[in-house]
Amino acid sequence: MRTVQQYYQSISANLGYFFVMHGSQHFGYYPTEKSNISEWEAQKAHHDVIAKNLNLQPEDKVLDAGCGQGFVAADIASRYHCHITGIDITPYVVSRAKYRAKKAGITNKTTFVCGDYQELPFEDNSFDKIYTVETLCHAPNLEKALSEFNRVLKPGGKLVSMEYTQDFVSNFSPYEKEMYDIVVEGTSSPSLPLFTKDNYTKLLEKFIGPATQQDISDNFEPSLRRLYNMAKIPYKAIKFLHLQHLFVNSTIAVEFYHMAKKGLLGYSVYTTQKSGV
Repeated sequence: MRTVQQYYQSISANLGYFFVMHGSQHFGYYPTEKSNISEWEAQKAHHDVIAKNLNLQPEDKVLDAGCGQGFVAADIASRYHCHITGIDITPYVVSRAKYRAKKAGITNKTTFVCGDYQELPFEDNSFDKIYTVETLCHAPNLEKALSEFNRVLKPGGKLVSMEYTQDFVSNFSPYEKEMYDIVVEGTSSPSLPLFTKDNYTKLLEKFIGPATQQDISDNFEPSLRRLYNMAKIPYKAIKFLHLQHLFVNSTIAVEFYHMAKKGLLGYSVYTTQKSGV
């Protein structure tokens, strides 16, 4: 399996994130009553869901675990005035996050460090809140990551995860399983199979505290459909030539769209609170 650094530093991934996602590395959130908003507005709405579920306050110290290029951190820090520390294992994206914060004039509200969220370089009880956005699928050891989140989270602090959910792989067709394996391998997502049904909720309760899961698959579907519409024509050639492993993001856009329409893949907000006061 390729490493997560290799994936995020690949030319194809960076071209897609730059030209298609404008630096964002996550799906948008389309409120039910505002399904005709732009993708940019949907990205900000996605961040608002994080902030609302965290109950963000200006004095909060927040950890963005797997911060990527700092797209989420920069927007939330600018609009909610909390201090966000982002950590990511890929040096290139950390440098981009620092550049984004400097350009936005929020270096006083953000800190970005290169490191592994499975071995966080922070003291116990350092953060009031933690959030993750489509990153925990990359964790080589999801339980170790959650244990570290619990360690650095203050008693009573919250963790919000905007992550995938999926049906059991045994319910996939042979072709769907083949495409799924290509994505897991190509994006270095060894923990993706752990997000079956309520499995992640149970892990949160085991390592942190009481947890809830809210299915927002319908709200992220327009964002996935947008990517599908952009990729479906070139993907015909990719599929005909059996080159899915070389164009993983296009494979996600098309194959995961079809799987999502069948209910095999989805998207959820997971919220948990550490015990104690």
